[in-house]
Amino acid sequence: MSAIWKESKALQVELLGRVVRQIARDWQVRELDYWDSRGALLPWAIALGGKDFYNSLVAQAEIYQEGPTPAECPGGRKAGE
Repeated sequence: MSAIWKESKALQVELLGRVVRQIARDWQVRELDYWDSRGALLPWAIALGGKDFYNSLVAQAEIYQEGPTPAECPGGRKAGE
């Protein structure tokens, strides 16, 4: 029974750690004001399709932690595949 408890506890600790890290990332993203503060997307989107186009880009944007590209991962696909 002790071995099962230790394994269960280790899994709970790992899960809690991952949840806390995800909450921290989500909190940072929530405070991210990238689109307007840097002006990287807003003027181009407005010029290309107007405010509605800009709003749709922001609504569909995916923000994720920077990491290796799929081509850099073992077994990953190379660009253009």
